[in-house]
Amino acid sequence: MRRLALLVLLLVAGPSWAQAQTAIYFPGATWQHKTPTEAGINAALLKEAVDFAIAGESRNRAIW
Repeated sequence: MRRLALLVLLLVAGPSWAQAQTAIYFPGATWQHKTPTEAGINAALLKEAVDFAIAGESRNRAIW
């Protein structure tokens, strides 16, 4: 029964996995540049969020 369920899962989901692997996730070589105002973002809140992220960032580097 488990083998049948696995086979059905692979037959149904397999094509979508194959399609997902060929999708393009990133833009090309040129990226759009916008100011926070052009993007509809409050510049002061954005700066506050960036400063918060920088202040809380870890200085340790993982050694793999």
